[in-house]
Amino acid sequence: MSPKSVRSKLLLLTFSIFLLLLISFGYLLVLVNQGSAAIEAVSAQSPSEALTALAERTAMLRTGIVVSGLIITAFLLAGGFWIFRSLMRSLEAPGKLLNNLVQGDTSMSVKPTQDEFAGIIHAANQLGENLKQSSNFAQSIGEGNFDFDFKPVSEQDMLGNSLVQMREKLKNIAETDKKRNWTTEGLAMFSELIRKGGDQKKLSDTLISELVKYTKSNQGGLFILNRDNENDPYLELIACYAYDRKKYLTKRIELGTGMLGQCFLEGQPVFLTKIPKDYVTITSGLGNSNPNCLLLMPLKLNDVTEGVIELASFKKYEPHEVEFVQRIGESIASAIASTRVTEHTRRMLAESQQQSEEMRSQEEEMRQNMEEMQATQEAMERQTAEIKKMQVNLELEKSMFNVLMEFLPDRITYKDTESRIMRINKAKAQRINMTPEEVVGKTDYDFFSREHAEKAMSEEKALIDSGKPLVDIEERLVFNNGDTAWVSTSRIPFRNEHNRVTGMFIITKDITKLKIAELSLKDRESIIQRIFKTLPVLHYKVDKDRKITDAWTGEGATTIEPSSIISKNLQETFPQVYHHLEDAGFPEQQLVYEDDKLTHYIFNDSVHPGAYWIFALKK
Repeated sequence: MSPKSVRSKLLLLTFSIFLLLLISFGYLLVLVNQGSAAIEAVSAQSPSEALTALAERTAMLRTGIVVSGLIITAFLLAGGFWIFRSLMRSLEAPGKLLNNLVQGDTSMSVKPTQDEFAGIIHAANQLGENLKQSSNFAQSIGEGNFDFDFKPVSEQDMLGNSLVQMREKLKNIAETDKKRNWTTEGLAMFSELIRKGGDQKKLSDTLISELVKYTKSNQGGLFILNRDNENDPYLELIACYAYDRKKYLTKRIELGTGMLGQCFLEGQPVFLTKIPKDYVTITSGLGNSNPNCLLLMPLKLNDVTEGVIELASFKKYEPHEVEFVQRIGESIASAIASTRVTEHTRRMLAESQQQSEEMRSQEEEMRQNMEEMQATQEAMERQTAEIKKMQVNLELEKSMFNVLMEFLPDRITYKDTESRIMRINKAKAQRINMTPEEVVGKTDYDFFSREHAEKAMSEEKALIDSGKPLVDIEERLVFNNGDTAWVSTSRIPFRNEHNRVTGMFIITKDITKLKIAELSLKDRESIIQRIFKTLPVLHYKVDKDRKITDAWTGEGATTIEPSSIISKNLQETFPQVYHHLEDAGFPEQQLVYEDDKLTHYIFNDSVHPGAYWIFALKK
């Protein structure tokens, strides 16, 4: 049975009552007419018979009125109950739906009715659907899905608009973290490649191929300054990689010639999005399309340019990618310089071997100088013995250093002059939940709050500039995750053979428990002082020389001014207490002394043997 509207039911009940009233009124008219006819019929009769007939008709009329009233009353009660029951049934569904929404349950949906509550049910169903959509949207954001299709119901939808704003902010944060992680992982990967080393050609091929892949470039080249002829230096293409395959090309670039030569001389990056036609000579096997973006990055180490990296791509490089290539360029320049030194050493060794051959050819001459060589040999043996001894001592020092780094509970950090971490010990690695290798190259910004990191960087820069150590600096650390700790930090610079500061040694002692105990003790002392200041108590401290070192008093304790007895001898201030303390070594059972005005409660000072805390309570 489909529900009818409450208004329709009320109209039906009103019409029924009106119809019933008409019927009752008609019935009463019939009774009245019958009564009139009966009166006329008995009017000819005797008066007693007429009165009897009139009484009977009056009783019938009264009975008819009572019956009609009872019928109308019963009908009203039945109709009211029927309307009340229908109204309660109509309210049950929207009430239950709204109650579920209040409790956060959006799974319930009520079929709309045809009465006055249809609008409420429809609005509640729509509210539940909106809340469900907002909940699904928030859950997708929590799972990292920022592309979930969601639109606020209207411009006044505070929850929906807030969720959209939160998504945009979290999306920006995720993008920033993605770029930072990309840079960090890339630096770690290339540092590992450089650490593994190898000859210059092999290392260059590996670096340029991995750099092209990591930056998703289409091609790249590594140009190194060739100094074989000091009068004719030039840039030599020693490694080239394009379209997922190694390229074997020979290319010579004169210094100052073209964009590569200018980039080398000026030592500044070149970033172009409009590449001259036919500039790039490497093309793919699928056609001759030139890339759309060109990046030339000088390889600089200590303001000395060692070469140039050339990268080309069909996509535009992002700023963080350009910065990454610049940082990688510094590492590659360092590796190239190191490799050049190694190769120079190798050439020197070859020349030394050649000289040895020449020396063997001069054996006769060497025989004549045998005694001199014998003496030289003995000196060399002594030097060898000293070197071996130094090696043993070095190994011992290395072992002791490793023991400190492995087992010392205090946190140890080595940093360079740019406040970048070079090495940490096991204790610090465990505190920041990372391996010692993972933190190399990082700064305090990666672990602590920005305020602490800026303060640390400022102090460390001042230390590098002045060369003066900072010892036992008490500070409060705030980590990125919100954790805090109290530490005592010492920063000590270390120097090279030219007495130049090349970094710093940092040792950090965790004093959190001690600091908490200290602050708690101060709080307790403050509370005790505030309590005693409300009591009639004179409090003073006596050192081992029986001199009053501190004093304060509560309200109404005594007329003695505390400042007037500080630094005075106990004997002249409270002679009876002085003699009591000096009497027979002051037995423990005599911790209370009374005079005529005050009761002195005496307590040993556990921190300073021979000193006492005394509370004089007014009698």
